[in-house]
Amino acid sequence: MNDYFRINGTTAVVTGGANGLGYEYAKALLKQNLKVIICDINENEVQLAIGNLKEFGHIFGDVVNVTSEFEVSNWVKKIVIEHGRVDYLVNNAGVVQRKTIAEMDGTEWDRVMDVNVKGTFLCSKYFAEEMVNQRSGKIINVSSIAGRKAMDLRLAYCTSKASIEHFTRTLARELGASNIRVNAIAPGYISTRMNEDMRNDPIIYGDVVNSIPLGDFGSSDDLIGTLLFLISSASDYITGQTIFVDGGVITA
Repeated sequence: MNDYFRINGTTAVVTGGANGLGYEYAKALLKQNLKVIICDINENEVQLAIGNLKEFGHIFGDVVNVTSEFEVSNWVKKIVIEHGRVDYLVNNAGVVQRKTIAEMDGTEWDRVMDVNVKGTFLCSKYFAEEMVNQRSGKIINVSSIAGRKAMDLRLAYCTSKASIEHFTRTLARELGASNIRVNAIAPGYISTRMNEDMRNDPIIYGDVVNSIPLGDFGSSDDLIGTLLFLISSASDYITGQTIFVDGGVITA
């Protein structure tokens, strides 16, 4: 029987990997015997994550602002020198801003768009250059149900995640001839530190749960199978797609 879910590469990068879902993605990839390199913007959090993840395998980390082209380009050069190649890139770094359009100013809008969209573009650009040279690689972007579903107080976030979906489709078309796959994972309501305030409010929590066909928030574990599928050989003929892991929210 064919090993449909074999993992052919050796090295993965996870942006925003020091905490939250990025941390869980990094841990899952380490458990697949991949060498994993994370980045985040806070040095203390990067070092803490490395300390906690080292029991699972070969983990490395750097402090990088993904909105800075200078920092991203230099980081990619450093990785290539130190590790030789990158087989998988998980563009996970992201922020959310909960404000109405009247409350939000241009600086706050720019912050969300810069981290979520520009950061994904810059990391994809510079890692894709290396993947094109090696004629292989997989890029997994992190979108959200917010890319399809209008959500209160998240105008910038929803717009940024909708951008990620079309970015994924367009980049997949561009890079396909170089044997590079580009796909996205779109989580629904997953229990994380980012939405802890929602889960602690009985009214908001109840409203959200009632909108989920499967009846509750998901956990980070619910996303891991999709991530591993997208980096494995089982997904080799899939590119340009966004896979929703949302308990059925988009169907409701």
